[in-house]
Amino acid sequence: MNALLLAGLTGRGPTPPRKSFLFTVTRSSLTTLLLFGCALILHVYSAVYSWKTPIWHPRNELAHYDFIDSLSKGHWPKPGAPISHETFYLTLAHFQWKKPRDFDGTKKGMGVEGLSYENHQPPVYYGVMAVPNALLRIADVAPATRIRLLRLCQNGVVGLGLLLVFPIFSSLHRSLGISRVAGGLIACWMATTNCVRYASLGNDS
Repeated sequence: MNALLLAGLTGRGPTPPRKSFLFTVTRSSLTTLLLFGCALILHVYSAVYSWKTPIWHPRNELAHYDFIDSLSKGHWPKPGAPISHETFYLTLAHFQWKKPRDFDGTKKGMGVEGLSYENHQPPVYYGVMAVPNALLRIADVAPATRIRLLRLCQNGVVGLGLLLVFPIFSSLHRSLGISRVAGGLIACWMATTNCVRYASLGNDS
């Protein structure tokens, strides 16, 4: 009664009781945090999976790496050109790959795997990846470790995208009323697809 009388005299309503922090965490906020937590777990799993996946698996990783490595040396392979001598050597000496039945120990005998057939792709991805590859070559990192670290580099780009989803949807929630849960769902979708697509080098995704 006194609160109503005060409201009539001052023109203001009664002051609502203060809520503790626990009451300010709404169901939507909790769902969003859980979704982003799941996305983080999936992203860490993706990084471990990409590290443990055998080199040149899938098979077109060989051609993707050859294009990256050629650009890091300042060379752009011609369409249909054979893979570099170094990529050929790494394939035979260090990594396992599915050889054709009639393989004769030459690039030509490798079939399509002996060609740098990914050099028709848009060069942005390959140019970006050529920078860490050149630095790892200068540091004399072992070939298998270098390729795995390059996988983690492209995985890190996806991780940066996941980090940006949260502030973007927080801003959209304030300005347009879009639910933050949508951002959590998108982050989970990005992390899930990343588990498969970034196990090897390539811009196929």
